[in-house]
Amino acid sequence: MAAARKQTDEDSVTDPAEGDDPAQRSSVRRGAASASSAARRAAQRATRSVRQAARRGSVPTPDILLVASQVKEAARRNDVRMSAEFVHALNDETVALIDRAIERARENGRSTVRPSDL
Repeated sequence: MAAARKQTDEDSVTDPAEGDDPAQRSSVRRGAASASSAARRAAQRATRSVRQAARRGSVPTPDILLVASQVKEAARRNDVRMSAEFVHALNDETVALIDRAIERARENGRSTVRPSDL
């Protein structure tokens, strides 16, 4: 009788995550956590290498002039919500406005940008 029971246990293969043993379930969770930590570490390494390349001047850094949290707070004060794309669009408009002001100052023979250039 015991031999038949042993054979049945060996024949039934279950996923450790679905098993009744808490030790098996926790080991599966640790495996998933280590996979996500590995992905996080890889993303951190990629970010670090981009920053290092930017410091060396080999990669152009994007012109981010606005503080997104401040823009979001201004929207909240006026009881409206803001999409994430809005900050990027507003930043692009700000960069274009500054570029136009710089061009106007140069056309007027100045190296100083003034409020009248806006």
